[in-house]
Amino acid sequence: MRNHDAYLEQPFQDSLRHGEELEALEDKYRLSDDFDDSYEIWRRDCLPEYLPSKVSWLDLYFGTDEYREGLDAFIEAQEDEPEWEVWDEAPVLSRRKRVVRLLAKMVGR
Repeated sequence: MRNHDAYLEQPFQDSLRHGEELEALEDKYRLSDDFDDSYEIWRRDCLPEYLPSKVSWLDLYFGTDEYREGLDAFIEAQEDEPEWEVWDEAPVLSRRKRVVRLLAKMVGR
């Protein structure tokens, strides 16, 4: 029975692990110079389109195509880096927060 339970649990564990890996890469991107440069360019060139806004500028930026494209490019550039290096630099998140973020990503929020 234990093997069957592990078999049924494996897809969830895999998706949780992949979600954590993506979160770690996103956190690493947000701490990088690439992010700072991209955000400054967006603020200079695109922010006026969104003003006035009741949301912080940074939160606005996180919802843009520019942010997603920069993040995707950063992740692709990190593919050669060993996985353990990504984990060492990522901030530690609580288990509840990781699960909530993963579920939000799965439902598209």
